[in-house]
Amino acid sequence: MTYRWIALLLVAFLATPAQAEMAVHFVDVGQGGGVFIEKDGKKIVYDCGDTFAADTFTSYLEALDVGVIDALIVSHAHKDHMGACAAVVAKFTVKRVYHNGSNASTATWKSFLKVAENTTDVIIVDHNLDTGDFNILVAYDNGPRHAKEADNSLVVRLVDGAVRVLLTGDCEAICERALIAGNRAALQADVLNVGHHGSNASSTIEFLKTVKPKTAAISAGLNNQYGHPTKPVLQRLAQVKAKVYRTDHDGSIVVRSDGRTYMVETDK
Repeated sequence: MTYRWIALLLVAFLATPAQAEMAVHFVDVGQGGGVFIEKDGKKIVYDCGDTFAADTFTSYLEALDVGVIDALIVSHAHKDHMGACAAVVAKFTVKRVYHNGSNASTATWKSFLKVAENTTDVIIVDHNLDTGDFNILVAYDNGPRHAKEADNSLVVRLVDGAVRVLLTGDCEAICERALIAGNRAALQADVLNVGHHGSNASSTIEFLKTVKPKTAAISAGLNNQYGHPTKPVLQRLAQVKAKVYRTDHDGSIVVRSDGRTYMVETDK
């Protein structure tokens, strides 16, 4: 083979788009949060939606031929984020569960803990944790927990080359301030899963200016009773020039990364 042909093949290889190395699916589970991540061959779930969304979320995973889930991360004990997680554990082989060790007394939370502890390796996260596949950031890093369960949400940072995604659960203003104080350098992200479905209690302008998202994904139910996402949050996202996608308008949202850049797909 001549050097000329070698050079041409090299140019063709470099011009070929790289295969997606990470896909983050913000699943339309109605009013709630459920995220599925494919990264470096691993299958990761971050929250599962409310109990009424169990069939929706598990069917979404089945359509992607998911059989084994390497990690299930439950951000916090609110039903609209973890109500369907017991169904996920029951239906799929889950290798490991991460949760915040909440002392919530709801039947839904207790039922989930019972199912998880009987079938999987469970890790209670009370400090920042780097698993090698993702980072978990906590607003109470090795300290006292916050009074509101929302502010104890496990925040997950995903990195694929130059592409960064931040998942925030129901993290509100107190949680956001604590994260900025302890993890400022780790918060900058290209894609932000907007906190608490776009509640005005979250997405403070200081937090958004720290994260500097180019893309914002909001998980919210159509015509939900809370008015999420709120107009002030949408205005603050506009202030930092983030392009907004919403499950209530766009259906499920998928962010695909090749490690250099990313693209966004929607159902609608």
